[in-house]
Amino acid sequence: MAKLRFTIPSKTAAAQQFATEVPSEKVFVDLVANARARTGELGADWPKAATKIYTAVQSSLTGQSSPADALKNAQASN
Repeated sequence: MAKLRFTIPSKTAAAQQFATEVPSEKVFVDLVANARARTGELGADWPKAATKIYTAVQSSLTGQSSPADALKNAQASN
């Protein structure tokens, strides 16, 4: 299934086998091994942080502000 969908297996042994069988995905297997949930640190506050992040990205992509200014505004907003 992982090979068909190019998804990294969550079990370590299966992920290592996947990396061996699909070498182009090894870097992602390594990343997933050390990944943590976005909500792990922020918990219930994650949705507020996510909104600030995607609002900053949109502001930058649409030319409303520079990337640096968009991130400064995100940090300053409540």
